[in-house]
Amino acid sequence: METPRAPWGTSESEHTTISGSYIKGVIFDFDGLIVDTNALWTEAEHACFTAVGVYVTPDQQQLTESMTTRQVASHWYKYQPWRGRSVEKLELDVIEYVRRELASGARTMPGAIDVIRWCCAQGYRIGLATNAPREVCEPTLEQLGVHDQFDAIVTEADVRNGKPHPAVYRACVEKLNLRPHEAIAFEDSPTGALAAVRAGVTVIGVPSMRAYEPELNTLCHRVLPNMDSADSRFFKTFAKHGIAEH
Repeated sequence: METPRAPWGTSESEHTTISGSYIKGVIFDFDGLIVDTNALWTEAEHACFTAVGVYVTPDQQQLTESMTTRQVASHWYKYQPWRGRSVEKLELDVIEYVRRELASGARTMPGAIDVIRWCCAQGYRIGLATNAPREVCEPTLEQLGVHDQFDAIVTEADVRNGKPHPAVYRACVEKLNLRPHEAIAFEDSPTGALAAVRAGVTVIGVPSMRAYEPELNTLCHRVLPNMDSADSRFFKTFAKHGIAEH
């Protein structure tokens, strides 16, 4: 089996420290961080809502981009009630649309899979904390060959409140048997970064959209242009100096 490339440098006997904390776990978001799905969710919502006579403009969709699938369906039902299909069924329609498209070939974000494999090879506990439905993320991780590298997978269905509430991160840290300061998180959006920060987890921002950059610069301890940037130089700087507080 080919050894995963070391995006953060060669193997180290001790894990990276952040402000003196021993880092034992790395937590990843899913949408926009591991897999390029942002446009796919927009496409799925447009197709499924249009099918029941609900027409949502791109500007209107931006209002719900941080919501879970159930919250999106409930929101638009209140805005434009439809007949013949329950909110729950329409939610499942959207999920199935995305699941089917990803099954035909998921497009990964640059460097994400390499970073996951490398972190696992170094002995970090690996977690997934996501607003994506389990029906979408788990088959996709299987398809990409990294599902078995995750020690904990927590989705919006596993907690009462999705991101930006910290519940997803708190549950993931607990499943990894860690304390919040013993983990770092990679997040692509302000919604996810805020959830991690509220849970006490150090966040590395990797914006999937240019519009996210200003907020991520405020919320995150470090912002990278992409996952490929989590390379040897980044890791060595990270390990030597930790993360400067804002």
